[in-house]
Amino acid sequence: MTDNNIAVSVIMPTYNRADLIGRSIKSVLRQTMPDFELIIIDDASTDNTEEVVRSFEDDRIIYIRLEENHLQVHKETGKGDNPRNVGLRRARGRYIGYLDSDDMYRVNFMEEMVQFMDQNPDLGLAYCDAYWHRNLDGKGELSNCNLSIEFGPKIMTIRNIIRTPTVLHTKEAGEKVGFFAPIKTRVPHEGVPYIGPEDWDYWLRISKHYKVKHHAVILVHKINETSDYYNDPDFDPEFQTPDPPPIQVLPESRDIFHKMSTAYEFVQLFEKLKHIEGWLNMTDGYVLHLLAKAGRGNGEIVEVGSFLGLSTCWLALGAKAAGREKITAVDHFQGSAEHQKGAKAECKVLVKQGTTFNQFQENLKSVEVDDYVNPIVASSTEAAKTWDKPIRLLFLDGGHEYESVKADWEAWSPFIIPGGYVAFHDVDTWQEVSRFYYEMLDQNPEYKPVMAVHSLRIVQKAMD
Repeated sequence: MTDNNIAVSVIMPTYNRADLIGRSIKSVLRQTMPDFELIIIDDASTDNTEEVVRSFEDDRIIYIRLEENHLQVHKETGKGDNPRNVGLRRARGRYIGYLDSDDMYRVNFMEEMVQFMDQNPDLGLAYCDAYWHRNLDGKGELSNCNLSIEFGPKIMTIRNIIRTPTVLHTKEAGEKVGFFAPIKTRVPHEGVPYIGPEDWDYWLRISKHYKVKHHAVILVHKINETSDYYNDPDFDPEFQTPDPPPIQVLPESRDIFHKMSTAYEFVQLFEKLKHIEGWLNMTDGYVLHLLAKAGRGNGEIVEVGSFLGLSTCWLALGAKAAGREKITAVDHFQGSAEHQKGAKAECKVLVKQGTTFNQFQENLKSVEVDDYVNPIVASSTEAAKTWDKPIRLLFLDGGHEYESVKADWEAWSPFIIPGGYVAFHDVDTWQEVSRFYYEMLDQNPEYKPVMAVHSLRIVQKAMD
Protein backbone atom coordinates (compact mmCIF):
# COMPACT_ATOMS: atom_id res chain seq x y z
CA MET A 1 0.00 0.00 0.00
CA THR A 2 1.25 3.48 -0.87
CA ASP A 3 0.77 6.46 1.44
CA ASN A 4 0.56 9.61 -0.69
CA ASN A 5 1.95 11.65 2.20
CA ILE A 6 5.23 9.70 2.10
CA ALA A 7 7.46 10.45 -0.86
CA VAL A 8 10.33 8.10 -0.05
CA SER A 9 10.76 4.94 1.99
CA VAL A 10 14.42 4.42 2.88
CA ILE A 11 15.30 0.84 3.77
CA MET A 12 18.38 0.45 5.98
CA PRO A 13 19.46 -3.10 6.88
CA THR A 14 22.01 -3.32 9.68
CA TYR A 15 23.94 -5.82 11.75
CA ASN A 16 26.18 -4.95 14.70
CA ARG A 17 26.86 -1.38 13.60
CA ALA A 18 25.92 0.45 16.77
CA ASP A 19 29.04 2.61 16.44
CA LEU A 20 28.30 3.68 12.86
CA ILE A 21 24.57 3.63 12.23
CA GLY A 22 24.03 6.96 13.99
CA ARG A 23 25.80 8.96 11.29
CA SER A 24 23.78 7.19 8.59
CA ILE A 25 20.51 7.94 10.38
CA LYS A 26 21.49 11.60 10.79
CA SER A 27 22.12 11.88 7.06
CA VAL A 28 18.53 10.78 6.45
CA LEU A 29 16.90 12.93 9.12
CA ARG A 30 18.49 16.15 7.84
CA GLN A 31 17.18 15.75 4.30
CA THR A 32 15.77 18.89 2.72
CA MET A 33 12.67 16.86 1.83
CA PRO A 34 10.90 15.94 5.10
CA ASP A 35 8.17 13.58 3.86
CA PHE A 36 9.91 10.21 4.16
CA GLU A 37 10.05 7.15 6.36
CA LEU A 38 13.22 5.37 7.44
CA ILE A 39 12.76 1.62 7.89
CA ILE A 40 15.64 0.07 9.82
CA ILE A 41 15.89 -3.71 9.64
CA ASP A 42 18.09 -5.02 12.46
CA ASP A 43 19.32 -8.43 11.36
CA ALA A 44 19.53 -9.85 14.92
CA SER A 45 22.39 -7.63 16.11
CA THR A 46 24.17 -8.68 19.28
CA ASP A 47 25.42 -5.18 20.17
CA ASN A 48 23.42 -2.11 21.28
CA THR A 49 22.19 -1.17 17.81
CA GLU A 50 18.60 -1.02 19.04
CA GLU A 51 19.52 1.42 21.82
CA VAL A 52 21.26 3.72 19.34
CA VAL A 53 18.33 3.67 16.92
CA ARG A 54 15.76 4.37 19.61
CA SER A 55 17.78 7.34 20.85
CA PHE A 56 16.57 9.18 17.74
CA GLU A 57 13.12 10.29 18.79
CA ASP A 58 11.62 10.77 15.36
CA ASP A 59 8.33 9.17 14.39
CA ARG A 60 9.53 8.78 10.79
CA ILE A 61 11.86 6.00 11.96
CA ILE A 62 10.45 2.47 11.93
CA TYR A 63 12.64 -0.06 13.74
CA ILE A 64 12.17 -3.78 13.04
CA ARG A 65 14.32 -6.33 14.81
CA LEU A 66 14.63 -9.81 13.32
CA GLU A 67 14.92 -12.86 15.54
CA GLU A 68 17.47 -14.68 13.37
CA ASN A 69 20.41 -13.43 11.35
CA HIS A 70 19.48 -14.07 7.74
CA LEU A 71 23.03 -14.50 6.50
CA GLN A 72 23.66 -17.20 9.09
CA VAL A 73 20.38 -18.92 8.19
CA HIS A 74 21.36 -18.88 4.52
CA LYS A 75 24.78 -20.35 5.28
CA GLU A 76 23.29 -23.14 7.34
CA THR A 77 20.25 -24.01 5.24
CA GLY A 78 20.76 -22.46 1.81
CA LYS A 79 17.48 -20.64 2.36
CA GLY A 80 16.47 -17.50 4.15
CA ASP A 81 15.02 -14.14 3.24
CA ASN A 82 16.82 -10.88 2.51
CA PRO A 83 16.46 -8.16 5.19
CA ARG A 84 15.69 -5.61 2.48
CA ASN A 85 12.57 -7.60 1.65
CA VAL A 86 11.28 -7.05 5.18
CA GLY A 87 11.57 -3.34 4.49
CA LEU A 88 9.90 -3.65 1.08
CA ARG A 89 6.87 -5.31 2.65
CA ARG A 90 6.59 -2.46 5.14
CA ALA A 91 7.34 0.45 2.77
CA ARG A 92 4.55 2.93 2.02
CA GLY A 93 6.37 5.60 0.00
CA ARG A 94 5.93 6.36 -3.69
CA TYR A 95 9.64 5.73 -4.11
CA ILE A 96 12.02 3.26 -2.46
CA GLY A 97 15.66 3.91 -1.59
CA TYR A 98 18.32 1.80 0.12
CA LEU A 99 21.01 3.12 2.45
CA ASP A 100 23.51 0.82 4.13
CA SER A 101 24.15 1.58 7.78
CA ASP A 102 27.74 2.73 7.16
CA ASP A 103 27.02 5.08 4.23
CA MET A 104 25.44 8.54 4.12
CA TYR A 105 23.10 10.57 1.95
CA ARG A 106 23.95 14.11 1.02
CA VAL A 107 21.39 16.58 2.40
CA ASN A 108 19.50 16.95 -0.88
CA PHE A 109 19.48 13.31 -2.03
CA MET A 110 15.73 12.82 -1.73
CA GLU A 111 14.72 16.22 -3.06
CA GLU A 112 16.99 15.91 -6.10
CA MET A 113 16.12 12.29 -6.90
CA VAL A 114 12.36 12.67 -6.39
CA GLN A 115 12.34 15.71 -8.64
CA PHE A 116 14.28 13.76 -11.28
CA MET A 117 11.86 10.83 -11.08
CA ASP A 118 8.80 13.09 -11.14
CA GLN A 119 10.14 14.84 -14.24
CA ASN A 120 10.66 11.45 -15.92
CA PRO A 121 7.43 9.56 -15.14
CA ASP A 122 8.33 6.70 -17.47
CA LEU A 123 11.23 5.68 -15.22
CA GLY A 124 11.09 2.73 -12.91
CA LEU A 125 14.52 3.33 -11.41
CA ALA A 126 17.09 6.11 -11.29
CA TYR A 127 20.57 6.15 -9.81
CA CYS A 128 22.99 8.98 -9.06
CA ASP A 129 26.72 9.35 -8.42
CA ALA A 130 28.65 9.16 -5.17
CA TYR A 131 31.68 10.37 -3.29
CA TRP A 132 33.91 7.38 -2.61
CA HIS A 133 35.90 7.56 0.63
CA ARG A 134 38.71 5.01 0.86
CA ASN A 135 42.41 4.42 1.51
CA LEU A 136 43.92 2.52 -1.39
CA ASP A 137 46.66 0.11 -0.34
CA GLY A 138 47.45 2.25 2.69
CA LYS A 139 48.64 5.11 0.47
CA GLY A 140 46.52 7.71 2.18
CA GLU A 141 42.90 8.74 2.39
CA LEU A 142 41.25 9.44 -0.95
CA SER A 143 37.86 11.07 -1.34
CA ASN A 144 36.94 11.25 -4.98
CA CYS A 145 33.95 11.14 -7.27
CA ASN A 146 32.60 7.73 -8.17
CA LEU A 147 30.87 8.69 -11.40
CA SER A 148 28.69 6.07 -12.99
CA ILE A 149 27.65 5.80 -16.64
CA GLU A 150 24.36 5.62 -18.48
CA PHE A 151 22.48 2.38 -18.00
CA GLY A 152 22.67 -0.36 -20.61
CA PRO A 153 21.68 -4.05 -20.39
CA LYS A 154 24.93 -5.17 -22.02
CA ILE A 155 27.25 -3.35 -19.64
CA MET A 156 25.17 -4.67 -16.75
CA THR A 157 25.96 -8.25 -17.75
CA ILE A 158 29.65 -7.40 -17.35
CA ARG A 159 29.60 -5.35 -14.18
CA ASN A 160 27.17 -3.68 -11.83
CA ILE A 161 27.37 0.05 -12.53
CA ILE A 162 24.68 0.91 -9.96
CA ARG A 163 25.69 1.43 -6.32
CA THR A 164 22.88 0.45 -3.97
CA PRO A 165 22.76 3.71 -1.92
CA THR A 166 22.43 5.75 -5.14
CA VAL A 167 19.14 4.11 -6.16
CA LEU A 168 15.58 5.33 -6.07
CA HIS A 169 12.89 3.20 -7.71
CA THR A 170 9.12 3.41 -7.81
CA LYS A 171 7.08 1.31 -5.43
CA GLU A 172 5.22 0.07 -8.49
CA ALA A 173 8.45 -1.33 -9.96
CA GLY A 174 9.21 -3.13 -6.71
CA GLU A 175 5.75 -4.66 -6.61
CA LYS A 176 6.10 -5.73 -10.25
CA VAL A 177 9.38 -7.65 -9.89
CA GLY A 178 8.91 -8.90 -6.35
CA PHE A 179 11.69 -9.24 -3.82
CA PHE A 180 15.47 -9.47 -3.59
CA ALA A 181 17.13 -12.85 -3.81
CA PRO A 182 18.62 -14.14 -0.53
CA ILE A 183 21.71 -12.21 0.52
CA LYS A 184 25.07 -13.17 -0.98
CA THR A 185 23.52 -15.23 -3.79
CA ARG A 186 24.41 -15.14 -7.47
CA VAL A 187 21.54 -15.36 -9.91
CA PRO A 188 21.77 -16.58 -13.56
CA HIS A 189 20.64 -14.08 -16.21
CA GLU A 190 19.94 -14.94 -19.85
CA GLY A 191 22.98 -17.01 -20.71
CA VAL A 192 25.28 -15.29 -18.23
CA PRO A 193 26.66 -17.87 -15.75
CA TYR A 194 25.74 -15.66 -12.81
CA ILE A 195 24.89 -12.14 -11.80
CA GLY A 196 25.68 -11.16 -8.27
CA PRO A 197 25.22 -10.03 -5.68
CA GLU A 198 21.48 -9.77 -5.19
CA ASP A 199 21.16 -6.01 -5.78
CA TRP A 200 22.67 -6.43 -9.26
CA ASP A 201 20.02 -9.01 -10.06
CA TYR A 202 17.25 -6.74 -8.74
CA TRP A 203 18.21 -3.76 -10.93
CA LEU A 204 18.29 -6.00 -14.01
CA ARG A 205 14.86 -7.39 -13.23
CA ILE A 206 13.41 -3.90 -12.91
CA SER A 207 15.06 -2.90 -16.20
CA LYS A 208 13.12 -5.61 -18.06
CA HIS A 209 9.86 -3.82 -17.30
CA TYR A 210 10.79 -0.15 -16.81
CA LYS A 211 13.21 2.45 -18.05
CA VAL A 212 16.33 3.00 -15.95
CA LYS A 213 18.27 6.25 -16.09
CA HIS A 214 21.46 7.71 -14.64
CA HIS A 215 21.11 11.07 -12.86
CA ALA A 216 24.60 12.55 -13.10
CA VAL A 217 24.67 14.35 -9.76
CA ILE A 218 26.73 13.37 -6.70
CA LEU A 219 24.25 12.78 -3.87
CA VAL A 220 25.73 9.96 -1.76
CA HIS A 221 28.78 9.36 0.44
CA LYS A 222 29.98 5.78 0.04
CA ILE A 223 32.37 5.09 2.93
CA ASN A 224 34.58 2.10 2.21
CA GLU A 225 35.91 -0.08 5.01
CA THR A 226 39.45 0.94 4.01
CA SER A 227 38.73 4.60 4.75
CA ASP A 228 40.64 6.18 7.62
CA TYR A 229 37.27 7.51 8.79
CA TYR A 230 35.24 4.32 8.46
CA ASN A 231 35.15 3.63 12.20
CA ASP A 232 34.74 7.26 13.19
CA PRO A 233 31.11 7.73 14.32
CA ASP A 234 31.51 11.52 14.08
CA PHE A 235 32.81 11.55 10.51
CA ASP A 236 30.59 14.00 8.66
CA PRO A 237 31.74 14.58 5.10
CA GLU A 238 28.70 16.74 4.40
CA PHE A 239 30.30 19.39 6.62
CA GLN A 240 26.92 20.22 8.10
CA THR A 241 25.53 19.60 11.56
CA PRO A 242 22.13 20.98 12.62
CA ASP A 243 23.35 21.36 16.22
CA PRO A 244 27.13 22.01 16.23
CA PRO A 245 28.99 20.75 19.30
CA PRO A 246 30.20 23.44 21.71
CA ILE A 247 33.83 22.88 20.74
CA GLN A 248 34.90 22.53 17.12
CA VAL A 249 38.28 22.30 15.49
CA LEU A 250 38.83 24.94 12.86
CA PRO A 251 38.71 23.16 9.50
CA GLU A 252 41.78 23.29 7.31
CA SER A 253 41.72 24.17 3.66
CA ARG A 254 41.51 20.51 2.68
CA ASP A 255 37.97 20.35 4.09
CA ILE A 256 36.75 22.62 1.33
CA PHE A 257 39.06 21.21 -1.32
CA HIS A 258 37.69 17.77 -0.52
CA LYS A 259 34.39 19.02 -1.86
CA MET A 260 36.07 20.79 -4.75
CA SER A 261 37.07 17.38 -6.03
CA THR A 262 33.55 17.33 -7.40
CA ALA A 263 34.73 18.39 -10.81
CA TYR A 264 31.49 17.40 -12.47
CA GLU A 265 29.43 19.67 -10.24
CA PHE A 266 31.84 22.54 -10.84
CA VAL A 267 31.59 22.17 -14.62
CA GLN A 268 27.80 22.11 -14.45
CA LEU A 269 27.73 25.31 -12.43
CA PHE A 270 30.33 26.95 -14.64
CA GLU A 271 28.18 26.32 -17.71
CA LYS A 272 25.13 27.68 -15.93
CA LEU A 273 26.80 30.92 -14.85
CA LYS A 274 29.30 31.73 -17.58
CA HIS A 275 26.92 34.20 -19.29
CA ILE A 276 26.94 36.52 -16.26
CA GLU A 277 29.54 39.29 -16.31
CA GLY A 278 31.65 39.89 -13.26
CA TRP A 279 35.12 40.00 -11.75
CA LEU A 280 34.80 36.84 -9.68
CA ASN A 281 36.98 33.92 -10.70
CA MET A 282 34.83 30.82 -11.20
CA THR A 283 36.88 28.81 -8.71
CA ASP A 284 36.35 31.54 -6.12
CA GLY A 285 32.66 31.33 -6.89
CA TYR A 286 32.62 27.60 -6.29
CA VAL A 287 34.21 28.05 -2.87
CA LEU A 288 31.43 30.51 -1.98
CA HIS A 289 28.90 28.01 -3.33
CA LEU A 290 30.24 25.27 -1.04
CA LEU A 291 30.33 27.50 2.02
CA ALA A 292 26.74 28.59 1.40
CA LYS A 293 25.63 25.01 0.91
CA ALA A 294 27.59 23.19 3.57
CA GLY A 295 29.25 25.64 5.98
CA ARG A 296 28.77 25.07 9.69
CA GLY A 297 26.37 26.89 11.91
CA ASN A 298 22.98 28.53 11.74
CA GLY A 299 22.65 32.14 10.65
CA GLU A 300 22.22 34.43 7.69
CA ILE A 301 24.33 34.64 4.54
CA VAL A 302 25.16 38.26 3.71
CA GLU A 303 26.92 39.57 0.62
CA VAL A 304 28.26 43.12 0.60
CA GLY A 305 28.85 44.18 -3.00
CA SER A 306 26.70 42.35 -5.55
CA PHE A 307 27.32 44.34 -8.76
CA LEU A 308 25.71 42.26 -11.56
CA GLY A 309 25.00 39.25 -9.35
CA LEU A 310 27.63 36.68 -10.33
CA SER A 311 28.76 35.99 -6.76
CA THR A 312 25.15 36.26 -5.60
CA CYS A 313 24.18 33.44 -7.95
CA TRP A 314 27.04 31.22 -6.76
CA LEU A 315 25.95 31.72 -3.16
CA ALA A 316 22.24 31.31 -3.86
CA LEU A 317 22.66 28.14 -5.91
CA GLY A 318 24.61 26.59 -3.04
CA ALA A 319 22.18 27.62 -0.32
CA LYS A 320 19.13 26.67 -2.38
CA ALA A 321 20.53 23.22 -3.22
CA ALA A 322 20.75 22.45 0.50
CA GLY A 323 17.54 24.22 1.48
CA ARG A 324 19.44 26.62 3.70
CA GLU A 325 19.24 30.38 4.30
CA LYS A 326 18.37 32.84 1.56
CA ILE A 327 21.03 35.32 0.49
CA THR A 328 20.91 38.94 1.63
CA ALA A 329 22.58 40.98 -1.11
CA VAL A 330 23.62 44.49 -0.05
CA ASP A 331 24.59 47.01 -2.73
CA HIS A 332 23.68 50.52 -3.84
CA PHE A 333 24.03 49.18 -7.41
CA GLN A 334 25.85 52.33 -8.52
CA GLY A 335 29.14 50.54 -9.12
CA SER A 336 32.58 51.57 -7.88
CA ALA A 337 34.81 54.31 -9.26
CA GLU A 338 36.42 51.94 -11.74
CA HIS A 339 32.99 51.08 -13.25
CA GLN A 340 32.02 54.62 -14.22
CA LYS A 341 32.05 56.07 -17.73
CA GLY A 342 35.57 56.34 -19.11
CA ALA A 343 37.13 54.40 -16.22
CA LYS A 344 39.39 51.39 -16.76
CA ALA A 345 36.60 48.89 -16.01
CA GLU A 346 33.66 50.84 -17.41
CA CYS A 347 30.38 48.96 -17.01
CA LYS A 348 28.18 49.52 -20.06
CA VAL A 349 24.98 48.57 -18.24
CA LEU A 350 25.71 51.05 -15.47
CA VAL A 351 26.58 53.84 -17.89
CA LYS A 352 23.43 53.23 -19.93
CA GLN A 353 20.90 52.69 -17.13
CA GLY A 354 22.49 54.50 -14.20
CA THR A 355 22.19 51.35 -12.09
CA THR A 356 23.11 47.66 -12.27
CA PHE A 357 20.05 46.58 -10.30
CA ASN A 358 17.86 45.69 -13.29
CA GLN A 359 20.58 43.52 -14.83
CA PHE A 360 21.25 42.03 -11.39
CA GLN A 361 17.61 40.91 -11.18
CA GLU A 362 17.65 39.51 -14.72
CA ASN A 363 20.76 37.48 -13.96
CA LEU A 364 19.17 35.99 -10.85
CA LYS A 365 16.10 35.00 -12.85
CA SER A 366 18.23 33.43 -15.58
CA VAL A 367 19.50 30.80 -13.13
CA GLU A 368 16.25 30.59 -11.14
CA VAL A 369 17.48 31.98 -7.83
CA ASP A 370 15.53 35.24 -7.79
CA ASP A 371 13.30 33.65 -5.16
CA TYR A 372 16.34 32.92 -3.00
CA VAL A 373 17.84 36.41 -2.75
CA ASN A 374 16.70 39.35 -0.65
CA PRO A 375 18.35 42.48 -2.10
CA ILE A 376 18.91 45.56 0.04
CA VAL A 377 19.43 48.60 -2.17
CA ALA A 378 21.55 50.76 0.11
CA SER A 379 25.12 51.41 1.09
CA SER A 380 26.73 48.78 3.29
CA THR A 381 26.92 50.98 6.37
CA GLU A 382 23.33 52.21 6.01
CA ALA A 383 22.01 48.65 5.65
CA ALA A 384 23.95 47.50 8.71
CA LYS A 385 22.34 50.14 10.93
CA THR A 386 19.04 48.25 10.95
CA TRP A 387 20.51 44.74 10.87
CA ASP A 388 20.03 42.53 13.95
CA LYS A 389 20.44 38.91 12.80
CA PRO A 390 23.34 36.48 13.35
CA ILE A 391 25.48 35.79 10.27
CA ARG A 392 27.16 32.48 9.49
CA LEU A 393 28.74 33.58 6.19
CA LEU A 394 29.74 37.13 5.23
CA PHE A 395 31.17 37.91 1.79
CA LEU A 396 32.88 41.30 1.56
CA ASP A 397 33.35 42.59 -1.97
CA GLY A 398 32.28 46.24 -1.82
CA GLY A 399 34.56 49.23 -2.23
CA HIS A 400 38.28 48.64 -2.71
CA GLU A 401 39.60 51.60 -0.73
CA TYR A 402 41.06 50.92 2.72
CA GLU A 403 38.46 53.00 4.56
CA SER A 404 35.63 51.38 2.62
CA VAL A 405 36.73 47.84 3.46
CA LYS A 406 37.29 48.84 7.07
CA ALA A 407 33.82 50.38 7.29
CA ASP A 408 32.22 47.24 5.86
CA TRP A 409 34.10 45.07 8.34
CA GLU A 410 33.22 47.22 11.34
CA ALA A 411 29.57 47.38 10.28
CA TRP A 412 29.00 43.66 9.75
CA SER A 413 31.59 41.66 11.72
CA PRO A 414 29.77 42.08 15.08
CA PHE A 415 27.05 39.78 13.74
CA ILE A 416 29.35 36.84 12.85
CA ILE A 417 28.51 33.74 14.89
CA PRO A 418 31.24 31.68 16.60
CA GLY A 419 32.52 29.31 13.95
CA GLY A 420 31.18 31.56 11.18
CA TYR A 421 33.08 32.50 8.03
CA VAL A 422 34.08 35.77 6.41
CA ALA A 423 35.20 35.76 2.77
CA PHE A 424 37.30 38.69 1.52
CA HIS A 425 37.62 39.25 -2.22
CA ASP A 426 40.49 40.96 -4.08
CA VAL A 427 43.17 40.27 -1.46
CA ASP A 428 46.68 40.49 -2.94
CA THR A 429 45.28 42.09 -6.09
CA TRP A 430 44.02 45.40 -4.65
CA GLN A 431 46.59 47.06 -2.42
CA GLU A 432 44.20 48.75 0.00
CA VAL A 433 42.03 45.66 0.39
CA SER A 434 45.14 43.63 1.14
CA ARG A 435 46.42 46.16 3.67
CA PHE A 436 43.19 46.04 5.64
CA TYR A 437 42.94 42.25 5.46
CA TYR A 438 46.37 41.62 6.97
CA GLU A 439 45.89 44.32 9.60
CA MET A 440 42.58 42.74 10.53
CA LEU A 441 44.25 39.36 11.09
CA ASP A 442 46.87 40.96 13.35
CA GLN A 443 44.26 42.81 15.39
CA ASN A 444 41.66 40.04 15.62
CA PRO A 445 43.30 36.80 16.82
CA GLU A 446 39.90 35.11 17.10
CA TYR A 447 39.82 34.98 13.29
CA LYS A 448 42.01 32.38 11.61
CA PRO A 449 42.65 32.05 7.86
CA VAL A 450 41.43 28.69 6.56
CA MET A 451 41.69 29.07 2.78
CA ALA A 452 43.25 31.11 0.01
CA VAL A 453 42.07 30.68 -3.59
CA HIS A 454 43.14 33.23 -6.18
CA SER A 455 42.22 36.55 -4.57
CA LEU A 456 39.64 35.03 -2.20
CA ARG A 457 40.58 34.69 1.47
CA ILE A 458 38.40 32.79 3.95
CA VAL A 459 38.70 33.34 7.69
CA GLN A 460 36.78 31.60 10.43
CA LYS A 461 35.82 32.99 13.81
CA ALA A 462 36.82 30.84 16.77
CA MET A 463 34.19 29.07 18.82
CA ASP A 464 33.40 30.58 22.21
